[in-house]
Amino acid sequence: MSIDAQMARRTIVEAEFRALQAMCRRPGQGPIWQRALELLSDYRFRDPLHQLVFDTLRGLPAHTPADLRAFVTQRLTNQGFPDVDVEPFFHAHAMTDDLALAILEHLKFTSRLDSKPGLAGRL
Repeated sequence: MSIDAQMARRTIVEAEFRALQAMCRRPGQGPIWQRALELLSDYRFRDPLHQLVFDTLRGLPAHTPADLRAFVTQRLTNQGFPDVDVEPFFHAHAMTDDLALAILEHLKFTSRLDSKPGLAGRL
């Protein structure tokens, strides 16, 4: 993998983290939660932990961040992942809804690029 491809992958993995962080900090509030479920429902996360957290989040009803943290931790433990540290996803951040939505759109766009012949694996 070239240096450019490695940097692109790191950027996408960071965007995945930020998208999940936005979901965790605003569960069921505003457009973030629903839009994330719509845009990322068929998205292939680059980081397996991110995929696991997203799959867990979408199976839970919306709650306060504190309740959601407990539910995510419990669900991951029940699924055989007791050592997953979900705290970073719940840390306070200054991300605006507009930025979170742009990140979600970006991830969906990279997903479409991956499905085009000749572009798969570059991102």
